[in-house]
Amino acid sequence: MNVSSSSRLRAAGIALVALTAACETMAPEFSDPGALTAELQQVNATFDTPAFTSFSGLAEFMGPPAAPAVGALLRSTSPEYLVDPSKPNQRSVAAAEGLRAMVGTFSRPQTGPIIPDALYGNAYEWDVTTDAYVESTTRTGPTSGVRFFIYALDPITDLPAEPLNEVGYVDLIDESVAPALTLHILVKNAAGTVTYVDYTVTVTGSTGSFAASAAGHVANGATGAAQRRLDFTVSFAASGTETAADLSADATFDLANSSVGFELHDDAHLEQSVWTFSRDFRFHRPGEVVTVVGSLTITQTAPDAFTIEGSVTIRINGEGFVTLTFADGVLQTSRELTEQEQLVVIALLEALDDVWDAIEDFFDPAEHFAA
Repeated sequence: MNVSSSSRLRAAGIALVALTAACETMAPEFSDPGALTAELQQVNATFDTPAFTSFSGLAEFMGPPAAPAVGALLRSTSPEYLVDPSKPNQRSVAAAEGLRAMVGTFSRPQTGPIIPDALYGNAYEWDVTTDAYVESTTRTGPTSGVRFFIYALDPITDLPAEPLNEVGYVDLIDESVAPALTLHILVKNAAGTVTYVDYTVTVTGSTGSFAASAAGHVANGATGAAQRRLDFTVSFAASGTETAADLSADATFDLANSSVGFELHDDAHLEQSVWTFSRDFRFHRPGEVVTVVGSLTITQTAPDAFTIEGSVTIRINGEGFVTLTFADGVLQTSRELTEQEQLVVIALLEALDDVWDAIEDFFDPAEHFAA
């Protein structure tokens, strides 16, 4: 999904092999590296469709400008920051600052509808002159929501390529019932005969806290043995103020008709000049559980100066496989990895990166309308 993220992960994987081992220990082995890699590729296949790629790239444009608190949390704790800290420090810091500033976005009672009812039935097409969505004069959307048409993207700009090539549409349907805001999102092909994404986002808020959740599935649109479908639930909770706040995130992803799945738990604490993040990621497969547990601390030392440090440990069925530690862009590992181990680690981290990018995309439309 995210080419720059994948390239950083691959660079980090190469570094794992090249670095001198800090210590040599007997490490557990993956029971079947080839099968594990294939299963991770099946997960990635649910996102590898023209419609989802377009939705992923254009979701941030689907609604009024917003200040997305959930998106800031996601970007701050994205897997790339827990793997290769040598380049993305500025983005990580900016996202953390944005999160602190936006904690209050949803920390208030929510009243519906999430989409102004005056917009119901509207459809929006891409304007290549303004690089933005504009209301269509010839097409309509759902009676209780809006429709955004999606297009093949230019790989350089990540905006619709010219001439426009329509690959589908996204329906945002308002299903709000006080005191919650609820948005049903459907991503379909241009003919409306194939559904790639179907999920619901719910947001609730009160003074000093908010919660957001998403539940549904993403699929590759195929049928029979070629079908790949990932069912998911994601939830966020936040409390505090702009200067001190606590946030948590939980997510599960299960590959349909298999015993393959992910679990994620994130915590974040923001206070004055220090941001701390932790992650517990678990990949379940037949007879094996692979965990990636990491923490990240960002400390502001001056108005435009920060330090970032942290560590990541990968375990197989509870036994330590490798630990990565980093500070000020310097990465160290507890041992060298073989070429095969390196490939599995890269596949694992890329799958986590894709899933986390997708979570951010899932919340974009709701955040724009709810902000």
